[in-house]
Amino acid sequence: MKPLYSPAPCAAASFCPPGPVTVDVAKGRLLLNVCALENGAVWLSSSEDVMAIPPGEQCPPLYLHSAALNTDTEELTERVTLHKSFCTLNILMEGTDPSQPYPFALQLRGDVDGYDENGRPREGTFSPYAYPTSDGHCTVRVPRQKDDTLELLMCEDKTPLATFALGEYLKAGGYDWTAPDLADVSVQIDCARLTLRIKIEKWSDTYYFNVEI
Repeated sequence: MKPLYSPAPCAAASFCPPGPVTVDVAKGRLLLNVCALENGAVWLSSSEDVMAIPPGEQCPPLYLHSAALNTDTEELTERVTLHKSFCTLNILMEGTDPSQPYPFALQLRGDVDGYDENGRPREGTFSPYAYPTSDGHCTVRVPRQKDDTLELLMCEDKTPLATFALGEYLKAGGYDWTAPDLADVSVQIDCARLTLRIKIEKWSDTYYFNVEI
């Protein structure tokens, strides 16, 4: 992973390389990945995994451009367009006593733990925890998925109380993991009514679950 430059922090939607950047590479075939984070860090990766998410951590706010280039020439220009390569789950837990410490944690479980040298989802264990604030809010970022196996667990002392087939719910709502820029998702869990509501842009649906709380 070879750092190129680190521009001043800017809004995610305005990310783009600050003018031309020249890099010397060997002739042949090059897998080019240009990566950017919301803190302004930008780097180039060409021969190793673009990003491996550490165990137990959420996906960084990654913007990515990937291309397979034929560099068997004296000069080659690649126009970079960075794409949002993470989905933010905005989660609201309801139906608990707001005067008491929040009793539950949430855990995501999936089979993608980053991006490989092709800029594609990398197979591996993804299992971050999210801890709602006293008003029940929390967010967690998820990398691009390869299938619909992503799960959301509601836990007490890290013991699962309920497991939600989140990937299947998103598929039912038409969520597109292959979209150039991943959309964010709202999840509302009502512990009193035992319902989970998913909202993707203009689509929403409610699911019921059973758990003894």
